Amino acid sequence: MLKASEIEQRLEHLDPSFIDIRDDSHAHAEHIENPTGGLTHATITIVSERFAGLPSVQRHKLIYNSLKDALASSLHALCLKTYTKEEYKKDK
Repeated sequence: MLKASEIEQRLEHLDPSFIDIRDDSHAHAEHIENPTGGLTHATITIVSERFAGLPSVQRHKLIYNSLKDALASSLHALCLKTYTKEEYKKDK
């Protein structure tokens, strides 16, 4: 059973200054089997200077590569919001 804390640990290599993992699984309970419970759908907001100069696709690849085994098993869908510190300040 995948937990938000496990996702956070897998993304530590990005040195996030902020990370929020929202479990959206409850909103999708009707269309995917989840016999073990746990996180199947998530929205991840992450702020990292490692994203500086990278387009969104490259940022997302960094995250997907960190979570590939979970995506192949229990994690069904992600909504990713990736920012540098400066971008996050502007967006808020």
